[in-house]
Amino acid sequence: MKQILGKFAGFGGSGAAGKGSDAGAGDFAQAKRAHQFGEGVDLLRGAGHLEHKAFQRAVDHVGAENLGQTEGFDAGVRFPQALPQDMVAVPIGPPQRFAVVAAPTLATALGAPETPHDLLQRPCVRQRFPSGALYRWQFVPPGEGAQAFDLVVEGPLTVDDQRLALRAALGGAGWAYVYEAMAQPHLRAGHLVQALADWCPAEPGFALYYPGRNQVSPALRALIGWLRGQA
Repeated sequence: MKQILGKFAGFGGSGAAGKGSDAGAGDFAQAKRAHQFGEGVDLLRGAGHLEHKAFQRAVDHVGAENLGQTEGFDAGVRFPQALPQDMVAVPIGPPQRFAVVAAPTLATALGAPETPHDLLQRPCVRQRFPSGALYRWQFVPPGEGAQAFDLVVEGPLTVDDQRLALRAALGGAGWAYVYEAMAQPHLRAGHLVQALADWCPAEPGFALYYPGRNQVSPALRALIGWLRGQA
């Protein structure tokens, strides 16, 4: 097990490949880590399930009492679909879309999924919230009026950071469910392939949220005004 963990030791929460250096050096460092991750995956296949934590801290509760009284924050950032009704949401970015991606070698060896339920028969890289809950992959069948549904996938590796999930996919650990914008450079380079694109429509992007019943601080009011002016 020490040998396996050693292969994953370089995949911490910062994930800033090449930060402060030129792009070429960053690409080389990222490729090197992906290769190391791939070696770790090869060892992992014979050793069961591995869960990797990046030791990052995130606020998992979005209620007014958590933002203000418990956590001491005026506002937070999250997808608007996950917000309680007493929150005011201010859009701060374009629509986001998720992508189901994997290394070409894995897709060739096991076949690309044709429907989301095919993922239940393939290795996947799972993600876990700070609360301990597993992230459920969300899909919408093609066609007007189709009802969205979600899946809890299985696989040899569980991480708590999308960047780790992306690197795991690059290393051949399994199919990963990540932001399409994160995966695009690797898709263009041929390091990843995408499946189920028709099942992953674009959804509203991130929003700044704050309690509607609380008094808004002058600083937050100024930020909200600036964000709305950018829309």
